[in-house]
Amino acid sequence: MLKEYGLTMSLKILQLTDKGVTKKMNKLKRIKSEIVSSFILACFFLVCITANSYAQPQADKKVPGVKVEKVWEKRFDETEKMKNIVFGTDDDDESTIQQKSSLNLSSRTISSNINGKTPYAKFIITDKAIRFFDKDGNKMKEVEVKRGNGYGTLTSLSYNKKYIGLWQSKVIKTTSTIPNNPQDRKKQIEKETTSSSFSIYDQNGQYLWGVLDPDDASIAISPNGDYAINYPSSEYTKSPIKFYNKINGYKSIDNLPAPHTSCKMGFSADGKLWAINIGSQNSFLILFDKDGNEIWRRDLGMEKGGEVVLSDNGEFIATIGYNTKTTPWDFYLYLYTRTGTFLWKKKMIIGNTGILFPHDTTKIIAADRSKVYMFDIKTGNTDWEREVGIDLFWPKISSDANFNKILVTSISPTKEKLNAVSSILLFDKDGNRILTQSFEPGHVLYSQKYPLPNIEMSKDGSSIYVTTNNGMEVYSIFDK
Repeated sequence: MLKEYGLTMSLKILQLTDKGVTKKMNKLKRIKSEIVSSFILACFFLVCITANSYAQPQADKKVPGVKVEKVWEKRFDETEKMKNIVFGTDDDDESTIQQKSSLNLSSRTISSNINGKTPYAKFIITDKAIRFFDKDGNKMKEVEVKRGNGYGTLTSLSYNKKYIGLWQSKVIKTTSTIPNNPQDRKKQIEKETTSSSFSIYDQNGQYLWGVLDPDDASIAISPNGDYAINYPSSEYTKSPIKFYNKINGYKSIDNLPAPHTSCKMGFSADGKLWAINIGSQNSFLILFDKDGNEIWRRDLGMEKGGEVVLSDNGEFIATIGYNTKTTPWDFYLYLYTRTGTFLWKKKMIIGNTGILFPHDTTKIIAADRSKVYMFDIKTGNTDWEREVGIDLFWPKISSDANFNKILVTSISPTKEKLNAVSSILLFDKDGNRILTQSFEPGHVLYSQKYPLPNIEMSKDGSSIYVTTNNGMEVYSIFDK
């Protein structure tokens, strides 16, 4: 069309005088300039609109949701205070509800509308004992937990919940008599000493190995149970990290940033790698091998550090770094490779952050105080971002084995932690929210060290397991 227009104009120009030719040529140039300017302006607006559509958090699509129904529950006849319950959720360990008739613990089927399998208690932790069960509910073993009369106790689980650690200490009082010269009278002096130990058991209650007199009660157990790390857990602790190995004893890891406020830690699934985020004025991410040897360290350029999560294969390490001297605080999610290469960082909403690597390690899921995200690992691009509409005070993320359902759990903060409301959000892999559910205050049992609700997704994605203050509940997931 432009060619026809140009040809017509050219024929007309040939018929004009020299003065007319110049006048018409100038007019033609103005028309051409206006066309080009309009085209450039249209392209600019198109780019802006496209970029804006990607920058804005996408809303939940209108997709069919799901509903949950409580189909089974079990109550433990325990008079002492419950601390934790570990499910038997492996595929070959799960058993159907019909096989649980021999349980000597109180259990009942609430609904015949059962979808999938239910867990059983591998072991339960109370303030008096650790009790180990088989899948028929029969108690196989019991380990006494000593409290009171000078005893202190703390239990911990490996990240895959296959190993349990029991730290116990006892204050020993001794009285000695010494001469009190020059009167040569005798004086009694009381002295207190503390003796502690840390013992590691497998999920059947079998004692594996232990440590005498660890420096601190905070001890992380490797996923393979072969080593443990005694790390500083409280603010302003200056003690070094002790690396304990069941074969080679222990060694002290002293060359750490000091002073430091706390230490966050994560493991690869096979236990061959572990990483810490430690520091106070400067936050460092440090990667170690299974023998406690430092592989590399990276200065995050931040004042403090947060959670550390390794992908199952150890190829990627995600962590949090933040500054408290800015308003609002600078809060970032960092991603590194196994070789220490920095990939990218993402600004997050201030607060505790949940992080999950899918098994194929091509994506990473993160949740902060108000949003849930999926990022591409290699590029850092945001696949989807969702406003959740509630305060995710301490988010925790889990999924089924195939990553078709993503479960985000949290608590709503209250003055009394145990009265907090537990919330669960369920997303599909495309980021569409398909379920929002809340549990009444005080209903869900919280973990011993952090206020994380014990709510998990089953591996087949058919059920949600909820640990309550005195037992377990199973909620089956159904399409609406």
